[in-house]
Amino acid sequence: MKSMTGYGEASSQIRGTRVIVQVRSLNHRLLDLQLRAPREYLSFEEEIRKVIRQKISRGRLDVFINRSPAKGQGRRL
Repeated sequence: MKSMTGYGEASSQIRGTRVIVQVRSLNHRLLDLQLRAPREYLSFEEEIRKVIRQKISRGRLDVFINRSPAKGQGRRL
């Protein structure tokens, strides 16, 4: 990431569940990481933070992870 100000979004469908990750960044002297994810993903939080720290060293970063049933799928989360 060259600029500290930006927005990105990616999604993937895994086993009938659609996972959407949104990242918003703003200029900031240090790394200020705010992670918001479903409660079931809390066990992965430290690993997610580690991966982000390997790529980004500064800026205010808001990371949102959302999930929903994939279209045409029943409610299987």
